[in-house]
Amino acid sequence: MLTINKSLKTFGKFCLVLVTVGLILSLTITSPSSVRAHGTIDQSYLFGTAALCTLPSCLTGQEFTPTVSNLVAVDLFLVSFSPTLPGSPVSVTVNIRAATIAGSILGTKTQIIAAPAVVSQVHFDFDSPIPLTPGVIHVIQVQSSSNLGWGADFCGVYPGGVGIQVFPNPCLDFKFVTYFSSVTAFASFSPQVELSLGPNLNDDELELKANFTLGSQTNGINPLTEDVTLGVGSFSITIPADSFEATPDGGFKFEGTIDNIILEAKITPLPSLGLSSFSFKLESENLNLSGISNPVTTELTIGDDQGSSTVTAEIEPEN
Repeated sequence: MLTINKSLKTFGKFCLVLVTVGLILSLTITSPSSVRAHGTIDQSYLFGTAALCTLPSCLTGQEFTPTVSNLVAVDLFLVSFSPTLPGSPVSVTVNIRAATIAGSILGTKTQIIAAPAVVSQVHFDFDSPIPLTPGVIHVIQVQSSSNLGWGADFCGVYPGGVGIQVFPNPCLDFKFVTYFSSVTAFASFSPQVELSLGPNLNDDELELKANFTLGSQTNGINPLTEDVTLGVGSFSITIPADSFEATPDGGFKFEGTIDNIILEAKITPLPSLGLSSFSFKLESENLNLSGISNPVTTELTIGDDQGSSTVTAEIEPEN
């Protein structure tokens, strides 16, 4: 017998599902107590006790309809399928496609995982935010190098789309979670970093200069009411909201001490570069910058706006 016919009922509506023997397996679903993710959950479907194959020939995917304009990560619920043994390394590729499983690829991520013995939540971070169109169907396509199962529900009721194996199936949904970033990335960020390493502990100095332009989706910045956080390598410091003062040129300044670190920071508009362009300058003393070496990842966050860049810092020992 090559196929099993199952008549399923979902909220008074009958669904007919044709399932190839060997591709479906009834399982006990186990989920971790916490989600390993960055970002905020947008879409999810967490029901079902079956699983279907993710080999490229299975053409497996899940439609979803985002309410936000970006995607930074997904969780999938995967399990080893014969002949893949639990613990075996498997390469898994997640494609985010526009509209259909044959649509253009908007973003992709490939990582090697150990095949789970039971259906388990596996997290995939994309290398950069994937732009989405809110309110429009997109597809999560999953392809594995050897056979894995993707947790599924044959009476799926996810309202934002349906599961796909070769064809969209209105009675099928796969288990998934999508995440978005509530932080708007700077359109540009160009920091210059100078480090002076003193002879004693907490005797280092940092000077940073940067121009930045806010992203097109920004709601603006207001350091009077928003935290400002600077990260340089392993060093990070936050100037709390209400710490800055407004300046006559429309900018903001802070002078003071935080955690025994002496700080001077200034944010200045750069109207010649556009209404959303600024300079940021910071000088600080009494730091412990041990362990920082080139290249240095530098990150500036103002409220829900953020820029990051990896640069070569000028590092000088102090005499």
